[in-house]
Amino acid sequence: MLDLSVQRNEVIQRRYLATGKPVLSLERPGYQNEPSQVYASIAALRQRVLELSAQ
Repeated sequence: MLDLSVQRNEVIQRRYLATGKPVLSLERPGYQNEPSQVYASIAALRQRVLELSAQ
């Protein structure tokens, strides 16, 4: 799941996390989401998506 939301939806996130797949997001001011893998740049996030899609 790519989380770019300002306010996260707990119900949707719980359902998604139950699949065992990661929550990915970009670093930004005020963003807090404990289970999310936060990336400092679009390039770093893109690289992680490519790695995951190759698995």
